[in-house]
Amino acid sequence: VVSTRAGGVADVVDHGSSGYVVDSSPEVARAVIELVTHPGLARRMGAAGRRRVLARYDSARLAADLISIYEREIRINESR
Repeated sequence: VVSTRAGGVADVVDHGSSGYVVDSSPEVARAVIELVTHPGLARRMGAAGRRRVLARYDSARLAADLISIYEREIRINESR
């Protein structure tokens, strides 16, 4: 993954491990060239990114996090 710092993708990418987070168009180009010319690096980063997403964003974890947020909001509102 090559991402800019804008938006949420930058929060998912671990710069240098699961992809690159860059600030400018020239940096995007350099990062893409790096990955195209080093397919082993691209595969390693892709695998690292997949592991990161599965660990952080699986449906059971997201559901549990959402339930936790709702429960906290209910407690806050009940105490008012």
